[in-house]
This record gives sequence, C-alpha cells and structure tokens, in this order.
Amino acid sequence: MTAATIQLNIIPTSIALGAASVASMLIVHLLTRWRKRPEAAPTNAADMLIVDGSNVMFWKENTPDIQTVQRLVDHLRNKGFKVGVIFDASAGHVLFQRYIDDDEFAKLLKLKTDECFVVPKGTIADAYILQAARDLDAGVVTNDRYRDWVDKFPEVRTPGFLIGGRVQNGAFALNSQIAAPTSLA
Repeated sequence: MTAATIQLNIIPTSIALGAASVASMLIVHLLTRWRKRPEAAPTNAADMLIVDGSNVMFWKENTPDIQTVQRLVDHLRNKGFKVGVIFDASAGHVLFQRYIDDDEFAKLLKLKTDECFVVPKGTIADAYILQAARDLDAGVVTNDRYRDWVDKFPEVRTPGFLIGGRVQNGAFALNSQIAAPTSLA
C-alpha cells in the first residue's frame, strides 16, 4: 500500500476537499502505479486516458451498466493505453442502489484500487477528471463537453483531448481516432 493510498483512506469523505487536492492524490496513485519503471513509462499524452466512468456507463442504449465501463477499459488497455477511471459519488446508487467506494468499483472493473477513484460525496467529478487529465497529460474518454469548465480548463477545446463514443452493434465507436501509444507501438 502506498502512502497516497493510506492518505486517501484516512480522509473522511465528509470533509469537503478541493478538487485540486484530491486530484493530486489520485495523480500520486496513478503515477505510482503507471510509472514504476522509467523505461516503461508512457512518453506522451496519448499513452494515458482518464475515463469518466459516470458518463461511459450510459454509452450502451443510454442505460447505466458497469459492464460497459469494464469493456471499454479492456478495449483501451488492449490498445496499449494506461487507464484510470473516475466516478461521481452517486454512481453506485445509479448502478446498484447503494454507495460503492473505490475498492469495490476497482474489483468490478478488474482494476487495481489506485486506478479507480470515486469523488467525495457532494462533489462533482468534472473538476477531478479534468485536473487529473491535466496533471497526467492524459486524454479524457467521455461524451461530456465540459462547457462549464472551459475557463479553468481551456484544453477541453483542444481536438483529441475529449474522446467521445458509444456502443454500436456491440462494439465501441469512438469519435476520435486514437492510435496505439507510441511507447508501446
């Protein structure tokens, strides 16, 4: 268990933390996991993707389904991407009629705990997703356009930063062409 894992687990969710500080903890988590060996570290933004789990879970027939997120994570990993998933605190209620934490979502998605994050209750995941993407130099997989966040995160207007998609005929149809990461090609 990393220091960042311990730090995240001891902070009560009732404390209102700023998006930047929690996003920073997530980044420490992801970097610890993703960059264990410098020679295997991704070399550009296209190597890492943050998945907006609360958005992607609606990609198949506009019905929330954890399997849609899990299949997308597998799809992206099979293409060579490093993937982190961030959920709104309400995602568990939408899917399972109860709160689900990082650990449980990670198990459902076959991820390590440090690759999955549920934002604190009463907060919006958007700022966490965008801050993590900025700090990790990653793209964001979502159909959200983040129009309310353009002033703070102007990169949302950068072509290819936001990667939308849907499930069509049982397969993922992404709105952006994403190539295999250069460090793994």
